[in-house]
Order: sequence, then C-alpha cells, then structure tokens
Amino acid sequence: MTITLSEHPKEGFIEIGVSGRVTEAEMNAALPQIERFIEEHGTIRIVEVIAGFDGFDLGAVRPGIAFDFKHLRHITHAAVVCDKGWMGPVSRLVGAILPVQVRTFSSHDRDAARAWAANPEA
Repeated sequence: MTITLSEHPKEGFIEIGVSGRVTEAEMNAALPQIERFIEEHGTIRIVEVIAGFDGFDLGAVRPGIAFDFKHLRHITHAAVVCDKGWMGPVSRLVGAILPVQVRTFSSHDRDAARAWAANPEA
C-alpha cells in the first residue's frame, strides 16, 4: 500500500505516509479515515511523509481535489517531509496560495515535523 495513516489525536494531527504510486483505490480508502479525523477534531494539522513518490494514477486525482475543496478550511498546518528537491518549492508555492501554513522538512527531520505539527506556535 502506498498510503498509510497514523492518528495523533492528543497532538491534533494526522500523519500521512505516501510512497510509490498512489492509486484511486488507495485514495478512496484513505480519505474517509482523514475525514473522520476531521469530524472528531474540527480543525487538524497534517504531517505528510513522502518517500519514493512515483505520482498519482489519473483516477486518484479527482477524489483528492474534491476532498481538498470540501475540507481545506479544516486544515490549518501541513508539514511536508520529503527529500525530493522539487517538493520543497512546490509545497511552499501551495502554502502561499492556500490558507494552510506549510513547512517542509527533510526525512532526517521527521521528529521536528511532528513537533511542529503538534505545536506550530512554539
């Protein structure tokens, strides 16, 4: 599986692991779990750990975009953990456009990403 989820309810964030190529079936399995976490907590923060990302199947894009339009106002912060050089600038661009505070971290700084997501004002 290319998408894994780890909930951190006390800290108010959910960690999403992405590796390989994301399929429509995996996206459709993961999104309801994230939606449930949002329903339980109102607003959330996300730590997205990207390792060996090979893109999205075309069928996975539509559910992801629909989810973003529905729930973007519920996501306040996103920590993107990735060592792909192009991912940092793309994440910062998205953060400049969307009402979500985005920070990028290297894979060696995963604990720092989690700490920031747990307490972004610190």
